[in-house]
Amino acid sequence: MTAVSAPDHDLLPRVSSSLAAVIGLYLSISPTALPHGAVLQGVVSACFVTMCVQASLVIRRNSPPSRGAARVVGLVGVALLATAVGLWGDQVLDAARAGAGMAPLGWRYWAAVLGVVAAALLLRHAAERAWRGPARSRRVWRPVLVAVVCIGLVLAGGPAHGIEPDGRMWVMQHPSPVGAVRAYARMVPGESAGARAERATRHLVDEGGLQRSRVVVVLPTGSGWVDPQFLSGIEHRFGRDVATVSMQYDASPSWWSWLVHRERSAESARLLFDAVAKRVRALPPRERPDLHVYGESLGAEAGQAILTGADRARARAEVCSVLWVGPPGGHRVGLRRETVVANPDDPVVHASWRDALRPPPDATRWLPLVGGVHDLVDFAGSLRVPEGTGHRYGTDQVARLRTCPGG
Repeated sequence: MTAVSAPDHDLLPRVSSSLAAVIGLYLSISPTALPHGAVLQGVVSACFVTMCVQASLVIRRNSPPSRGAARVVGLVGVALLATAVGLWGDQVLDAARAGAGMAPLGWRYWAAVLGVVAAALLLRHAAERAWRGPARSRRVWRPVLVAVVCIGLVLAGGPAHGIEPDGRMWVMQHPSPVGAVRAYARMVPGESAGARAERATRHLVDEGGLQRSRVVVVLPTGSGWVDPQFLSGIEHRFGRDVATVSMQYDASPSWWSWLVHRERSAESARLLFDAVAKRVRALPPRERPDLHVYGESLGAEAGQAILTGADRARARAEVCSVLWVGPPGGHRVGLRRETVVANPDDPVVHASWRDALRPPPDATRWLPLVGGVHDLVDFAGSLRVPEGTGHRYGTDQVARLRTCPGG
């Protein structure tokens, strides 16, 4: 009598793979500094879960799977552990959101996170089938189809994203509501950075900016973005008696400019500052406005570069005060009337590569390497949080700008 062969696979997952997935979910939640939208959190969880599941496959490569009652009992235990991790994760992420002034999580958030994770696992499974050869690759379309459906549900579902940053890209080109002067030069094809700096300065002069009591040289981020909250704050504080001048030096995101165009930002900042300072210097001493420098993020780094060095002594002497907001690494250069504004959870300011190998001084939860990954994720989500959190700053930043004696 011929024995009936066992099926090539069964419907229940392996206990080790399921446990690895739960461990990956735990690692994707803790430690975290900033709250993230559902899609970003889902991508992070998917990466950790996929890596942990893949690691479990390597470890157990030659080990037979548990069967029968042992597998059922093991999976029940993993399910209970997964429930505990989910409840704990909900509390941890809700606490982070409460600290940032955001609404608590709901079931739609977790549905979106799990949808992204499920899609990632299905796509991994499809890739594995395709790698094994033609016989298995014929069934690849099934997990791929399910993965596409999962992603579609995530994108069509609830609040998958966090708070978006202010979208007023070219706010410097909008008229001031209080009558202050705004001078800005965007990039145009074929124009050099020096010509652009001169164009911005002529606009400042033509609009009567040098007749105001204060002129602020604003050094933008890589894409040329100037924080609308800064403009609102400076014009609320000084009214129409202030002029701001800035120019675009790159069309790339700030992080890309920081990686490959850092010298361009410093050169652009130097050209703009020198052009404005030359016009101020040409006025009679009693008619000269106070000259300030403001830089946010990459703009702060560029501003620090143009005001340091032996050949920049004259520039330092001509500056009334400087304000750096969210400077990379929290750097300051020891200038007179220099102020740094930094949120305590801003990863641009506080994160360091050393955090991947040793805990930060104020860390409450930390795991080697995992902490470094979370720092990178915080960079990605640092603008999708409320003002006063992450890399977003409100109008109160302007209160830290120092004035000159008698100003």
